[in-house]
Amino acid sequence: MDKPDPPVYESYDRGEWFLTGDSLSKFLISEGYLCAVASGLEYATEDYLEADEEQAENIRSKFEHIERADSGIYQGAEFYRINEDSYMALLPDSCGSLVIFASKSEKGFDAAENVVLPLLDIDPEED
Repeated sequence: MDKPDPPVYESYDRGEWFLTGDSLSKFLISEGYLCAVASGLEYATEDYLEADEEQAENIRSKFEHIERADSGIYQGAEFYRINEDSYMALLPDSCGSLVIFASKSEKGFDAAENVVLPLLDIDPEED
């Protein structure tokens, strides 16, 4: 804690500690995005959606990357801006990636659904 922006370490079994973030500021920012997308914004996906590697790469190429988190279970989580008030998390999974997104407004969420769901081969009209 004697550094201006110290690294962050975590332990889940009270045994081994592992580096989870190069700096406290980056760790807090990424945790903020994760909380916003998972439960903080009013309009959000109800479930985690699945993306295979090709779909995940397509997402990476289409949206503005805003942060990467290396925190515990969400090692390698990536956060993207979909539109002016909608954000998405791409979470690595054994079968590809899990996708969740959320928005500050219903209009923003509807717009996000219309661009994200087709990338996952999901028809927005059937959702």
